[in-house]
Amino acid sequence: MEEALREQILEAWVGMTCMIKNSRLTEGLTYNEAILMMFAYQNHRVDGMGEISVGALLRKTNMLKSQISRTVESLTEKGLIEKMRGEEDGRTLQLKISSKGMAVFTPIHNRSLAMVDRVLALIGTEDAEAFVRIYQQLSSAELSLSKNKS
Repeated sequence: MEEALREQILEAWVGMTCMIKNSRLTEGLTYNEAILMMFAYQNHRVDGMGEISVGALLRKTNMLKSQISRTVESLTEKGLIEKMRGEEDGRTLQLKISSKGMAVFTPIHNRSLAMVDRVLALIGTEDAEAFVRIYQQLSSAELSLSKNKS
């Protein structure tokens, strides 16, 4: 692959990450807390419960188990999520967004959607759909910079 293109991809990747992280959309939450809350919030919108397993969070976020553990503890201390043991397997840890968590995260989610609307206005539907398709392709490949695969 052409060196200039490799550098452009890396710069775009880092730029997008910085833009999201530094947008202050997640005011009151750390970036990792906001990520975990987003998945619990999405599940709540789907099933009305907002439950998600720690294993699912590990797969979806590609975070280290220690990062997830610290973030879960922080969110629990803030009263934003509740921890429960899995019904079928008591060894699994399930997380559920609390009513306080919904109250705190809903405005964050709405601000995030407003930013998405601005992005859509800038790039248009066709490019946005291409972005989602490319992201899903990368995500399904379990790409991780920490694995140092060439």
